[in-house]
Parts: sequence; C-alpha cells; structure tokens
Amino acid sequence: MKTLFLSIVLLTTLSVSAQKDNGFYGNKFFIEADLLMNNPLCYNLFDNPYENPALKKVGSSLGVGKDQFNIGYRINAGYALKRNLALGIEIGQDFSSFYPEKYAYLYDSWNSAYGYEIEHEMVDITTMNIIPKIEIANSMALLPMGLSHSIGFGVALTKMVEKNYTYRAQDIYNYNMWTMGTYQNSQTDPIEISKYPALRKYVILYAINMRTPLTKNLLLSYGLKYTINFGGLKNYVYPGVNQAYQAQDVIFEMNRQRKLSFINLNLGLAYSF
Repeated sequence: MKTLFLSIVLLTTLSVSAQKDNGFYGNKFFIEADLLMNNPLCYNLFDNPYENPALKKVGSSLGVGKDQFNIGYRINAGYALKRNLALGIEIGQDFSSFYPEKYAYLYDSWNSAYGYEIEHEMVDITTMNIIPKIEIANSMALLPMGLSHSIGFGVALTKMVEKNYTYRAQDIYNYNMWTMGTYQNSQTDPIEISKYPALRKYVILYAINMRTPLTKNLLLSYGLKYTINFGGLKNYVYPGVNQAYQAQDVIFEMNRQRKLSFINLNLGLAYSF
C-alpha cells in the first residue's frame, strides 16, 4: 500500500511538472509544410460568362472550361512562448488562373483605336505570401499539439505566368476573323505579360488548425485558412503601351480573382524540436 501511494504521488508530481513545461514533449520550436487546396466556387459563381469567358486550350484550339481546383503550399515556422501561445511566420505560393475580358482594343500608327472581341486562354497567376502570425489555443493546450487559432497580417505578391497562351480575335467593326494566334508565333502580345510588375496586396489571415501527434516529434496538421486580400491598386503603375487589353482591366480581373479566393483547406506535417 505504501509503495502504491508513493507511486501515485510520483506520477502526480511528474504530471504537474510536465504540464508546466512549454512545448510538445518540451519541444518549443516547430516547422510545418502544408499543401493548400480550394475550389474557386465564388470566383466561378460571380463570373460573367459573356464578358469574361472561361476558356482552356484544347489541342490547338480553345474550349470552354473552368478551374475546379486551385492549389498552393505553405512553409510555417513557429515558437511556443507558452502552452497556449506561439509566434510564427508562414511563407508560400498559391497557383490559380483568371479570365481576361472579352473586349479589347488595338491602336494603329495614328493612335486610332480598333475594337476587337478576343477569346483568350485563362491566364495563370502565382501569388507569393509572407504572413507573420500569432497562434492561440485554450489554457490546457500544449502547442504545437492540438487545436489552435491563428491570426496574421502580411503581404501577397501576384504575378502573371509567362507562357505561350492561345487566343483568337475578331474585328467587331469589319467582322474579319483572325486566325488562331499564340504568343510564340504572333507579333501581337494581347496582354504584354512580361511588362506587368507584381501586384502587391495586404493579407489578413485567420486559420483554425489541428495537429495530431504521430510520434514524439512528428504531427499531422490539418485545418482551414481564411484570407482577406486588400489594397495594392492605388499605387500600381503599368509601364507597357502596346497591349490590346487595357491595363486597368487586366489588373481588375487579377485582383478580383484573389479577393474571391479566400478559403483554403490545408493538410501537412509538422516537426517539433
């Protein structure tokens, strides 16, 4: 009986002592790699199929099609200040596409505008995110393990991907149909992608995340990330001059895609040390 009593006292003491320590098994630092996935439901839902047709390359032509899934990744690093409080930063990229407008203009040597109806393949964009954040859990938590809430504020840089897009255009005044064009073999680059600087926006992040232990150091991470993108348009300067699409229209569509892509599922692994 005395031995049992001493064993209970010892286990209780060790348990209380362990609960006072920060970090999962005493490990306060952690790094995490996550895959992000989302369905651009809101962007597709509020898209105007007449003014902004969603077109994909099908062989050497164009066909109707929308993105059903967008992906991305995040690399996270953090430090548990307390059992239920951690500071961290996440860096990563999102990969998605936007639909250019259907109407555009070209200019001749006398600066006279010619209207064209353009069918353009969806333009791919990449967004680099850098977001410092704070991670909060309940008083009985032991970060990085368990359920936590993250709040962050950072920047996002969005840039169009340069590649050999396919398009076709019709002169809406003379109804002369252009042959199918690509950026590689045409003298006309409708968007002048290479001349657009990255669009910088600010990002507010809220995330709810669960980390389930697999070993003493390795944890499975999964949850939801919500982001609000704002700013970036007021001081944006486009240096190109020869595009068919107006710069403000291109930036508007790229900006709209980012604003309406605000929910992501995340799944990954975390390592504590």
